[in-house]
Amino acid sequence: MVLFMGAITGMETDNEGGEGGEREAVVDYFYVLPEGCIADIVSLTSPRDACRLCMVSTTLRSVAESDTVWERFLPPDYLSVVSPHSLPCTSKKDLFFSLCDRPLLIEQGTKLVHFVNLIDADKKTYYLFSFRFGLGYVNGLIVDATVASSDRNVICADFVIDITQSFSLEKESGKKCYMLSARALSIVWGDTPRYWRWVPLPESRFEDVAELISVCWFEICGNIDIRMLSPSTLYTANLVFKSTMGAYGFEHLPVEATIGLVGGETSMRSVYLDAERGRRLRYRIVPRRLGLYIRNRTVEYETEAPPPREADNDQKVQNHPKERGDGWLEIELGEFFYDGRQEGELEIKVSEVTNGDWKGGLIVQGIEIRPKKG
Repeated sequence: MVLFMGAITGMETDNEGGEGGEREAVVDYFYVLPEGCIADIVSLTSPRDACRLCMVSTTLRSVAESDTVWERFLPPDYLSVVSPHSLPCTSKKDLFFSLCDRPLLIEQGTKLVHFVNLIDADKKTYYLFSFRFGLGYVNGLIVDATVASSDRNVICADFVIDITQSFSLEKESGKKCYMLSARALSIVWGDTPRYWRWVPLPESRFEDVAELISVCWFEICGNIDIRMLSPSTLYTANLVFKSTMGAYGFEHLPVEATIGLVGGETSMRSVYLDAERGRRLRYRIVPRRLGLYIRNRTVEYETEAPPPREADNDQKVQNHPKERGDGWLEIELGEFFYDGRQEGELEIKVSEVTNGDWKGGLIVQGIEIRPKKG
């Protein structure tokens, strides 16, 4: 007996056939199930499978597009990350694909904070705040706020929140993805205009990006609360950047990338930020000179050699930048598996501090943390 989408096929004895013949009977029990039961079954598949099931029948289409199914494809805590009013979507399916295709940013503006815990009631200088705003819960310190209650534990204060990260979903699985903006990163000498400058860029999802002018000590570090990630998921951290026409200092120079929990074990790898070398490795372009002898002088031409016979070194390709669909470059800095039980800050760092050579010409948008594909 074979079961396929509820259709059960089997051999049935035909007592009226005269010779005790058998005929095949098909009984479909799937569509007699309650709609809620079918929805439970569909929700155990994947977003891709749910979209495919819409093509099977009108009954499956109705169920596969229901909010009941797509609610389960969204992260369980998505309401703590996404404000219901931040995305005007008509259904949970629309919300899912909106978060996949259009990363959600924290809105920049001034907010009024209430019920903030006073850290030092005597000096009245530092106040801890935590409240839900846009992307999620914002935590930080207010300096020199005014006590607005006699119990000295309630204050009101105006302050500005900058856009520091984006939130999106991985379309295949619905797992959470984040990008830390350059403003959210710790960049050595990042506040010194001689070495770095902050410029707006239309193709960036954030208000501004960090452009490297020239440094000999190159170091960028980003942190994210590990509990913000989807459990039981292998994540990769990727530096998202561009190279200017005058980029220099990174040719054939490896930089060190590390990832791990603060205070715990970290993994390290060497990567390259030379975009041109990464392109040559990816497309197997090898410069070759062809000489033509013309009247006692050789004229040389540079061409593209045919692909080498040996297989590509996948690790070498992986350690060089690749182009993204949005026009930026990215380099994978490392992997981290979140099992849902770890706590603390995940720290991602990329640096080159030993060579001493000056380098410049990078434009950094941020560090993206997303589920590893494949």
